[in-house]
Amino acid sequence: MKASESLRLIGQPIAYYKGLTKVLGGATATILFSQLYYWSDKTDNPLGVYKTLDELMDETGLTERELRSAREKLRSLGVVVETNKRLEHRLYFRIDFDVFDDLVESFREQSNCHFANEQSVISPNDKTSFREQSNCHFVIDQENTYTRLHTNKTPLSPCGESANADPVDEMDSQNEFTTPEEKTKSDSVDYAGIAKAYNQAVEESQTHLSFVANPNALSDKRKRAVKKLSTVFKKRFGDGSASAIGEYFADFLKQAPPFYFGENDRGWKADFEYLLRESTLDKVLEGNL
Repeated sequence: MKASESLRLIGQPIAYYKGLTKVLGGATATILFSQLYYWSDKTDNPLGVYKTLDELMDETGLTERELRSAREKLRSLGVVVETNKRLEHRLYFRIDFDVFDDLVESFREQSNCHFANEQSVISPNDKTSFREQSNCHFVIDQENTYTRLHTNKTPLSPCGESANADPVDEMDSQNEFTTPEEKTKSDSVDYAGIAKAYNQAVEESQTHLSFVANPNALSDKRKRAVKKLSTVFKKRFGDGSASAIGEYFADFLKQAPPFYFGENDRGWKADFEYLLRESTLDKVLEGNL
């Protein structure tokens, strides 16, 4: 049998986000990040997903040297946190989504880039060359949303995103040409109200979690997280108000076991940022805390 004919017998391909290569510093780092992202919503362990290095090399097709380099890049960027439980002989990998969001946002601002659908990108066959454009794009090809690698392990979902993917990028691309003044007028998110609702829920629960110090002056990072959750609530329930989200905060604090309040081997506690994650909302809705 010819090699080209037997290629399909090697195994299934996996996907990686080729548009992130410039953000993460290369293809190998992006391949590893994409694989860890795939597994990130499939564990409830706050340390992240447990993987041996042999498993990661097997799943990604990276060599030992390439894997070492990719890990170093992701650690140096802060987007992946590794925890080595030496007594258990286990290595955990956790994506810090807040750091990742800030990294992508910073890259977009510095390079004047934005996420875009393939239809909005000028084709190389058009009269105007794509290279002549002043803006660059993270291209999402709707017919082929991912780049394939050979491997015999579990592929990423064909759409190239996990169940926890946030809807904000789509919203931002729709408002791509909106002026800052128009965005401010159309932004109906009650940032202060949602932060105050969190503080009220924590106070009433007497769980001793940290409060939001100044609900009226949230950082841009927190505002982005609040806006993401509010958008999720609007899409799912038709209501992204502070009262609706406040009920969710209260439900979390009622359902959550002591683990979330510091009774664990790291002294880790849930906080405002943790409750703003869509994955945490899903756990509350499913009773899976």
